[in-house]
Amino acid sequence: MIQNKQPISPILERKIHDRSFHPLVCWRKGLLSLLRFSVQRYVKRKRIRSFYTLLSTQDILLKAQYLSALSLRLRRIISKVIGRDLLEEGFEYFHLPENEEVFEPCLRLLKKKWGIVLKPPRFTGERVAEKGVLLLNHAMGFQFFCWVTDVPSVLEHYVLILEPGWSGYTDPAILYFTRFRDQPIIVMAPEKRDYDFLEALGTNLIPVSFGCSDWVNPSLFRPLKGQGKKYDAVYVGSWLKFKRHHVLFKVLHELRDPSFQVALISLLIENREEIELLVDAYGVRENVTLFEQISPEEVNRILNQSKVNLLLSLQEGGNRALFEGFFAGVPGLALKNNIGIPKVYFNPQTGKLIKEKDLKTELLYFREHWTDFNPRAWAEANIAPEITTAKFNELLKRLTNQRGEEWTQDIVAKCNAPNFEYYPDASVGREMPTYEDILVRYARSKKIVDWVRKS
Repeated sequence: MIQNKQPISPILERKIHDRSFHPLVCWRKGLLSLLRFSVQRYVKRKRIRSFYTLLSTQDILLKAQYLSALSLRLRRIISKVIGRDLLEEGFEYFHLPENEEVFEPCLRLLKKKWGIVLKPPRFTGERVAEKGVLLLNHAMGFQFFCWVTDVPSVLEHYVLILEPGWSGYTDPAILYFTRFRDQPIIVMAPEKRDYDFLEALGTNLIPVSFGCSDWVNPSLFRPLKGQGKKYDAVYVGSWLKFKRHHVLFKVLHELRDPSFQVALISLLIENREEIELLVDAYGVRENVTLFEQISPEEVNRILNQSKVNLLLSLQEGGNRALFEGFFAGVPGLALKNNIGIPKVYFNPQTGKLIKEKDLKTELLYFREHWTDFNPRAWAEANIAPEITTAKFNELLKRLTNQRGEEWTQDIVAKCNAPNFEYYPDASVGREMPTYEDILVRYARSKKIVDWVRKS
């Protein structure tokens, strides 16, 4: 029983969120959405509206966990229809605002660097002899970039790599790039369902199975000497509902063991009051220690003091925290039915994927058996920045050769710590144009140039 009845709203909100992933709910909503699409497309002849309904249908079915064979087949059919629509009429579906005042408020996004140059273009006179490589991240960053720059001009000089921050690639901010059909755009897709979606589209969006999990800085997140295990588990994530802290609190309440200690870390100051209410509602104040807006170095220290690194979300992006834990020598524990994380990275060396009903049993298992795992050795050999960079170089070289273009220089490495940084240090990017340089050179207007320089 929950001890404090007062915070019913946060608990109810989280239960509603969880219910949206229930297979029957997903299938009912998905089939209704598909019916709506059919009426809009074939009865009312509203093609653009029906296209967006189809995107919504695909996104709903992404969450359907059971009847997986049927779900896979239906999603693949829908993907092909979306791909055909994009190839035939994609220019009609996504429009940029013509009035600069519309997106002027978005210039606050300039404070965050949404891109990094991994290779500069090489010119012969005014002609580009060899394209550079530009990496952008997050759907918001993609949208902002398309609003303020002349993307066709950018694509004449750079190959684009997109690193989305969330699973479910029906986002118009991603699909907008299909209009540049003669230019290959590489998209990181650590979730297999996203990878399959992009592959089935048959457009210029080329999926790769890497994501933000493959760019952890191993010199920042590493084992530390002299750190005893103070916490039985650690959970790094915001206090927002999709992180599902209530699932952990329920288990801690059932354990009734004040010696079982968990560190909760949020890198943002957001919803603190709500998480405090939930802690008291489940009566687990003695079990948890909350940390907010701490440095990556401090996160690494707490990881080192923990026996297992948790993730209890049902959907998110590729996630960094689990894999930062790998490099810190901490095994990971996540849900099998999570949408977003690269589940193939879990193995006997690195951790476990479990059913939610087994969370209590597995927490107690890791309390005693955390030494049976060796995640850093696996991470260094498979997902370190230099490994990921080598994979990209191989792909980029192959694509360039297929197009009859030159490739004489490889890309450099970067890492997410948490923002884009050159790896192993800043000197790697000394000769590179900055993100701001790109925005200024390819700006859609002088007014945008002025905005960028003022920022």
